[in-house]
Amino acid sequence: WPDGGEAPGNEILRMSRVEIIPQLAEGKNQIDISTPLTIRYRAYNQVANLELVSEMLLFNAAGECIFVLTHEAVKCHKGYIEGECSIPGNFLNDSSYFINFHFFHANRDTLFLFPECLHFTVEDLAEKKGWYAKWWGAVRPSFPLKVINVQ
Repeated sequence: WPDGGEAPGNEILRMSRVEIIPQLAEGKNQIDISTPLTIRYRAYNQVANLELVSEMLLFNAAGECIFVLTHEAVKCHKGYIEGECSIPGNFLNDSSYFINFHFFHANRDTLFLFPECLHFTVEDLAEKKGWYAKWWGAVRPSFPLKVINVQ
């Protein structure tokens, strides 16, 4: 960690890395609403045969939970473990966000909570298609809305 101190965690898990990997379009240097994101963590498991459940929580700057991702329990050997998820482009609205990671034992006892470990901002640099105000909502999916002219 940058301060040279002990990695966040406890006697069971120590976080060695959390990162956001934006798949920026050529010529872009900012995350915008069309940018796909990969969120990845790496931790050192200090317990043999740990039945681990990890949870990723995405919040907006106001502290509202946008979504939670989790998985079934995984039996982990002592050593490094990694987790990853992908957030597609054209899903998040323009805003500032932060991520919490929560790690549980399979029985749902908390092993470690890593709050606000990642912060990022999504800009509205994409084409607005004639709309010039802030879009409402926490997410901004690109699903088609079809209009059928029925006579």
